[in-house]
Amino acid sequence: MKKNIRYFSLIYFLSVYVIYGQDPHFSQFAEHSALINPALTGVDHSLKFTVAYKNQWQSVSTPYRTYGASVESRLKPGGWQQLDKHRGMSFKERTAGHLAAGFSVYKDKVGDGNLERTQANLSLAAFIRTGNKSFLSCGLQGSLAQQKLNNAALIFPNQYNGLAYDPSVSSGENFASQNFTYADLGAGLLWSYNRTSKLAGASRIKINIGASAFHLNKPRQAYLLASSDAFVPKYVLYGDILLRPSFSKLALAPSFLFQKQGPSSELLAGFMVKYYTGYGGSKYTGLDKSSCMSYGVFYRKADAFILMMLVEWKEQYALGLSYDITISKLSKTSTGRGGMELMLRYTPPSTYLYQKRKGGGSSLTDH
Repeated sequence: MKKNIRYFSLIYFLSVYVIYGQDPHFSQFAEHSALINPALTGVDHSLKFTVAYKNQWQSVSTPYRTYGASVESRLKPGGWQQLDKHRGMSFKERTAGHLAAGFSVYKDKVGDGNLERTQANLSLAAFIRTGNKSFLSCGLQGSLAQQKLNNAALIFPNQYNGLAYDPSVSSGENFASQNFTYADLGAGLLWSYNRTSKLAGASRIKINIGASAFHLNKPRQAYLLASSDAFVPKYVLYGDILLRPSFSKLALAPSFLFQKQGPSSELLAGFMVKYYTGYGGSKYTGLDKSSCMSYGVFYRKADAFILMMLVEWKEQYALGLSYDITISKLSKTSTGRGGMELMLRYTPPSTYLYQKRKGGGSSLTDH
């Protein structure tokens, strides 16, 4: 009987946790700029398509499933100076601002209450050169989200009649709606540094670090009649580094993500070890694109260890796999099983790559 009570309480806790502020999130967080910082839009690739799927806590109850799809593109190629057919574009003027836009859709379906959230995001980022090897990016994001809930499927502690769970007992909750829509707003800043060379085999240092805020307009959640709850603003810090020595096929790529929303916070940090099959291009054409195999481990504080693998082929196709190993108190029920995540990315060749001009100039090079 005590086991059943714990089970019902767990389902109630998870359902309430999702209702009151859980945003879509992925363990492969660096692949989803719309969820981290709109200023990341268009930073690493001139054009990028990404799809992702996450299945979490299959062993506990009704699993949490998250789907995502996004496209990002740098805009106004006429504002860039063409270097050659394959090398792309660069800033014409030091003070020029150049734009990138992104569109993404994410959907969550979680818990026994079949809570669904579908969220569409439109992001815009502007780049301003701050040095020969660095730039500043400013981003804005507008979102439209819809939430649905089947409250009849929820289980509440007061429906325990002293002997067992009794679905005929009223939950005592007055639901205003099972379906509502709201608009959301986010913004962010990012500083990026990229020291590289056209020469094949040259060393590379690449740094991204930024901060962002979401739910700036504090949209209201309208499930309960007596509730005036609104989304608490969420603040995010993010950073990543790529370190690759000269003529080395190995590189180290540490990264971190810190999020705080009201009294809740999340810290996720780790690193990837990358192995390249080539030095990343011909000195003259850049057509000899390298492939890369990456393995890594990340730690989500007080929650899970994450094992991650990323396969990148010819700098165009990428397949990412990760698995969460739960170490929190939930591990007693889940026996350590967290969730599997799959990511697919495609970056088509483009003549509008941000490349360094001869004689200096800022660069926003693709990976």
